Amino acid sequence: MKRRTLIPVVVATSAMATGIVIPSAIADDQATAEVPQTITSQGKTYNLVWNDEFNGSQLDAGWGDINKSKPWSNGAMEYVNKFDPSDPDGSNLVLKDGILRLQATRLPGVWGKDASAGIQTAGVKAWKFGHFEARVKFYSAPGTWPALWMMPEQSPYGWPRDGEIDWIEYPRSATPKQNQTVLHTSGSTSTRDDGDSAAIAFSPARGDLAGSWHVWAMDWTPDGFVFYMDGKEYARKDTRSAEPPVHEKAKGNTYGNRRWDSSWINKENGTVHKDSPALAPFDKKFYLILNMGLKAPGIWAGRPSGTELDYKNAKIDVDYVRVYQTAEQQREQSKVFLKFDTKGEAIAPKQRDLTVGQKLGELPEIGREDGKVSIQWCRERNCAPGTEVDAQTVIDQDWTLFPKWGDPTEKPKPTPAPAEKPKPAPAPAEKPKPAPAAQLSKPEGKVFVDVWADSPFAAEIKWLRDRGVTTGWPDGTYRPFNKINRDAMAAYLYRLAGSPAYTPKKKVFTDVTPKNAFYKEISWAAERGITTGWKVRGHKEFRPWQPIDRNAMAAFLRRFVQTPEFRAKYPDSRALAMIADTADRHGLRDVKKGMAFADDIFWAYNSGVTTGWKEDKTFRPWERIDRNAMAAFVYRMTVSK
Repeated sequence: MKRRTLIPVVVATSAMATGIVIPSAIADDQATAEVPQTITSQGKTYNLVWNDEFNGSQLDAGWGDINKSKPWSNGAMEYVNKFDPSDPDGSNLVLKDGILRLQATRLPGVWGKDASAGIQTAGVKAWKFGHFEARVKFYSAPGTWPALWMMPEQSPYGWPRDGEIDWIEYPRSATPKQNQTVLHTSGSTSTRDDGDSAAIAFSPARGDLAGSWHVWAMDWTPDGFVFYMDGKEYARKDTRSAEPPVHEKAKGNTYGNRRWDSSWINKENGTVHKDSPALAPFDKKFYLILNMGLKAPGIWAGRPSGTELDYKNAKIDVDYVRVYQTAEQQREQSKVFLKFDTKGEAIAPKQRDLTVGQKLGELPEIGREDGKVSIQWCRERNCAPGTEVDAQTVIDQDWTLFPKWGDPTEKPKPTPAPAEKPKPAPAPAEKPKPAPAAQLSKPEGKVFVDVWADSPFAAEIKWLRDRGVTTGWPDGTYRPFNKINRDAMAAYLYRLAGSPAYTPKKKVFTDVTPKNAFYKEISWAAERGITTGWKVRGHKEFRPWQPIDRNAMAAFLRRFVQTPEFRAKYPDSRALAMIADTADRHGLRDVKKGMAFADDIFWAYNSGVTTGWKEDKTFRPWERIDRNAMAAFVYRMTVSK
């Protein structure tokens, strides 16, 4: 994101009641509204849970592997995704000055297609409900179709029944002055391909849509969708009314709402768009896709036949992409549903609500009228090999299960448990180990409004709160799943050091001035050698509002442990005693000697500051850190050896 001067928005007028509001208050852990950590929309308060401001030289880890994870290509392009900073004109992905550019280039040897770019969060990040926001600039090449859209993480029925959320689409040759927003699902009365009951809305017509920056936002809740352009609502799709409007009934439309309303309310001209009924696919997790689409010449939205692509303008610029969720929506992220679809051949068992990582438990046995029973449950309708599940299967996302029918005698018998081996003689009693610096017990009641006693790392968060390292936000929240920014990290370490008396001698970083709320803390961290910042064109930058990566966090902590303040407060800590232990003892798959901050990461593992992901032996150095995980890191530094 390019740095811009922001003017705080005062929340007062009723005119903003249905729009997007950015709070002007500064919380203890967020220095400015440069990247708003909290927004209000439709009367709901949303917290930032993921974003990419496109600063630095790499995309956020949430986009996954851009060379292996590519979206489905539905146009006259191949996602080459060339990303070469030394050749920006020949690349399909360009990061420069806080802007991500996706652009088309020639694809020699392939007739009828050009090279382009497409990235997605599939397999890494997905969300169910939230407020989504992006600042985008379109360009004017005919036949281009840039888009920011969403597809379901789980798709048992296929397209379109499982849904598609086309939030931002700009088919330049078809709607040169308007963004097109489409919700795809299926309906029995639709005459479109595959029963697609696409509901379409358009943003207000703007002659400068190509070549100018606009902010697009979307609210997605159980009540439906609301879409905004530059803070003003232009369309919504509701779930509230149980029946079609009277004027729709008069036209013979009697199919009813069936959960998702079939009509658009277009704020620009007040018209209602009639289409077929939607089913209900928008109750599960969807992932983001950002792509530079191209249409073939001579077809709808394509450039004129016989013309060449205007490569100079076949691009899209993105300043940022942000995802916000309410506290309730964040809690729901760890919950998944288990639905049963009998294909109309028997009464379907009741849906189960589970948690990610939970075993399915005993699965129901149901019967058909012909005497056949469910001898197996599967994640695909045809029960293809590899899709079978049983009571011990661990669920990791929303699933719909389908039965495999057979005779009761065909039901697979459970595998017998292996014979128990004799237990070895007990080892000699181990000498008691020194107790940690503070024995943490489960908190009683809430720690913060959004941190319960059984929330992840609740005890560590309480430990930080009790020592004044964090006070949370004025509304009583801690926002455990928000990412922690670099300036807030400096403030945490300064407070953990005891908030020593300190007056900055000079300005260290060009982007941190005395007006910054954490100017003293950042300057102290720089003087102590905890942070060095970036050298950019002869000066140093700290980038205070950038979320901190896990590898940089390890470096911050290891340097902090060596400061006089930490040594004085925690002289017996294991982290301090093992400060020189940087051996690779854990076989990490994604951290090797010689990588940036590798020694700091190995120290963090060896001293117990981090455990990483044991299931796949990864540390994920480029991922940003949630505030609850940061609390655990900081507490573990203080544990006695």
